[in-house]
Amino acid sequence: MPIGNEIRLNTYIHIPVSFSYFRYLMHLSSRIYLFIGLLFFPLLHKGQNSPPTSARFIWTNQHESDRFQVTAFRYDLEIEENVSEAMIHLFADSRYHLIVNGQFINFGPARFYPAHPMYDSYNITPYLRKGNNAIAVKVFSNGTSSFQLRRNPGGFIAWGNVKTAGDQQYSLETPGNWRCIPLNGYHGNTPRMSFATGPMEVYDSRKDDQDWCLPEHSFKGKSPVEVEKQEIWGELTPRNIPHLTREVYKPQELVGAYQLKNDEEMLSFRVAVPDKSQSEFRHNRPLLGYTYIYSPKEQNVEAGIWWGNHYLNGEGPLPQEDAGPDKPHRQTIHLQLKKGWNAFFVQRNSFWGKWDFFMAYPKTAGLILSPDKKKNDANWFRVAGPFLENEEETVNSLKFPLSPKDLPANLSAGWRDIPVGSFAHNPAVEMSWQYLGEKIELPSIQIENITLDQPSALVFDFRYKKLARIVVEYEAPEGTILDAGFSEDLQDGRARVTKRNGVYPAVRHIARKGKNHFETLKPYGIRYLQVNVSHFTGSVKIKKVYVINQVYPFEQTGNFACSDPLMSQIWDLGWRTLRVCAEDSYTDTPFRERGLYAGDMLPQMALTLAGSGDLRLVKRCLELFQDMYIDQFFEDADKHPDEIGLLEDYPLLTLEALKWYLDRTGDLDFVESLYTQYAYLVQKQIDKRNAEGMIFNQRVFIEWTQLQKSNVYSSAYHALLARSCKVLALIADDLGKEDDKIAFSNYAEDLTRSFQQLYWDETKGAFRDGY
Repeated sequence: MPIGNEIRLNTYIHIPVSFSYFRYLMHLSSRIYLFIGLLFFPLLHKGQNSPPTSARFIWTNQHESDRFQVTAFRYDLEIEENVSEAMIHLFADSRYHLIVNGQFINFGPARFYPAHPMYDSYNITPYLRKGNNAIAVKVFSNGTSSFQLRRNPGGFIAWGNVKTAGDQQYSLETPGNWRCIPLNGYHGNTPRMSFATGPMEVYDSRKDDQDWCLPEHSFKGKSPVEVEKQEIWGELTPRNIPHLTREVYKPQELVGAYQLKNDEEMLSFRVAVPDKSQSEFRHNRPLLGYTYIYSPKEQNVEAGIWWGNHYLNGEGPLPQEDAGPDKPHRQTIHLQLKKGWNAFFVQRNSFWGKWDFFMAYPKTAGLILSPDKKKNDANWFRVAGPFLENEEETVNSLKFPLSPKDLPANLSAGWRDIPVGSFAHNPAVEMSWQYLGEKIELPSIQIENITLDQPSALVFDFRYKKLARIVVEYEAPEGTILDAGFSEDLQDGRARVTKRNGVYPAVRHIARKGKNHFETLKPYGIRYLQVNVSHFTGSVKIKKVYVINQVYPFEQTGNFACSDPLMSQIWDLGWRTLRVCAEDSYTDTPFRERGLYAGDMLPQMALTLAGSGDLRLVKRCLELFQDMYIDQFFEDADKHPDEIGLLEDYPLLTLEALKWYLDRTGDLDFVESLYTQYAYLVQKQIDKRNAEGMIFNQRVFIEWTQLQKSNVYSSAYHALLARSCKVLALIADDLGKEDDKIAFSNYAEDLTRSFQQLYWDETKGAFRDGY
């Protein structure tokens, strides 16, 4: 990059810079601060709108801690006069959709920890009318831990009032006149979408009343029950960040339309493994399975398989190899089948809370699978497991392949049947095994009203990545399976849905007869959306495909222009990246993890300062870090088992963000409310120093490097700690804490001196990575 490219920032900065300066500006743009947008925020209805003590958390009468439950709550009103005022305040664990008279209002609540939940407030006056009205809330509970939500029982609480011109009043307090019903169409045992996120959305619309939220439709719900342990949630406070956007985007173009090949028989099932906690999720458990394969003749069949040890007629494990880059998540085995029944046995360990078994073979092979050697069997496989931890040694010591009758009878999990027609219900893997056939000739501009007469795939491009909920409106025969997989890039014309093992970015909708409206519960990171339609006869009409973008509503007040178009594109890319990584907190990637990381928040905060200046989301994240790193910030506090592993460096990075926040807002009250915790955090680290002034680190998180990160005296950590002491001394000075200022200044000097003496390698002219 030649020196002299012209840059304009906010029209009143006009300087020639080099590329290195531009990179410095983008990453350290904390020196650019903008207060536009900080002063105006919608009223949050404090005081009289705090939850009344009589309002209670409610749920259905099913067990509130089950995995991935979805519950429909509804409040019916018969209003005889015009509505003068209607406010509803609500909170749900884990998430909710608010729908008034069939009109979607919003998605919430803001990301929270159970000790410090925040409620949302909505003026629903414009959505109510004379006559029948229905206030509906769809609440879904993860029932498992994720990098966004802590494992917690499901719960819903609401209050507020509807007032009419004639002074009629209706209380919206729970339980009150609310009714509820579980939505049974959501599969509770689907795999997690990734190691960091919650269960995949697989919904069978045939199992629920699709019009339950409409006022003209009779609601068959029952009275809810009060959650037994109301104290699970701390004091509810008003939401302190704006609601997310609701921007509707249609695809920019139809990238391609393809028939799906139909030359293979694909069979699958799923065995669920306990995964509510992170420790359960990461613990692998032994699993066993068997069936018999009938072959009409002696033949060698090339089959697709997915992991595990496979045995045929007592021989094995059978050799297997990757099926190739065009067939991800698949291995190939050769089945040397004799005429008649062949014994097939599988032994493997679970992987991240599941065993998803997939098998595919040519239809021309004429194979029949039955665990009882029946040609018209109602079952096609038999499995055992997962076994208890104290049984694992016994199971793993068995000699494989195992005769089914030789499974020890004293084990907790015996054999159970897998019926014909079962699915693993992992749509991402199933989509990767549904291979594209002939291209269907459609114009790229045709993104609506597409009629399909056979199993097909449609690939849409939204041009830029969105963080959005997926919506597909379509007409189909009953039982049609519509899978929507989303990705960041394409491979051979299709979305790379299975780009990484253990990451399954796809959702599934099973159609009722006729009109279907498929709308995901949660937003996902999407650029390319592939819609696979299968398991139907007749025709399917895809009427509309669109997404509802739900991100933090930053107002872009910072501008940038350069004579080199590449520089302007980098600026635009940075702004788009910030938006899809900012929702109810900053997140690490919209696609895979969605977790809040202190290391990611610093550059995100810098981009916020350069592009918007709105630091309310930063403040909210700093509050969340208090609960995330509770064992680091508070004396005698234990780390919650759902939180990811110890990170000794990341809590210190939040102190840098706190100082940036103070310098740009002057919010001394907020900083002082956190000061004691930060002083404890830093002092606790200082107290670990050995005689040479070094601290032994159990684990630091210096990403994308080959440095040793565990059980080491890390130089990167010590440099960060010295900086943290200096920053804390500056904050102490701002708060008028003179003694602390002196103490932490001295710590910073001592650590710097020790660092320079102990980590400098004179022979190499560089600092050591660590000891």
